[in-house]
Amino acid sequence: YEKLIELGEERPVIYSELGNIYYESENFNKAMENLEKSLAIDEKNADMWFLLGNTYGELGDKEKAVADLRESLKHHPGFGPSVSMLQQIGETP
Repeated sequence: YEKLIELGEERPVIYSELGNIYYESENFNKAMENLEKSLAIDEKNADMWFLLGNTYGELGDKEKAVADLRESLKHHPGFGPSVSMLQQIGETP
């Protein structure tokens, strides 16, 4: 994926896949960086808002986590993973 970016490919799926890979490997700062780039291109992706919210949660930033989880719900009302995560951290969806 990084080679595609070097070659000038600026598609949200590339950044979202990189973000997911970094998240799974617990490199949360790199995950955040790539997920934010993905959302800068496609701001309506509820899955990426959800993953970014989880990333901020892992980084200890509850305020940003909650904001991003709620943002995912704006783009996909009732999105189960976001609703569940908000409830787990004691917030109203």
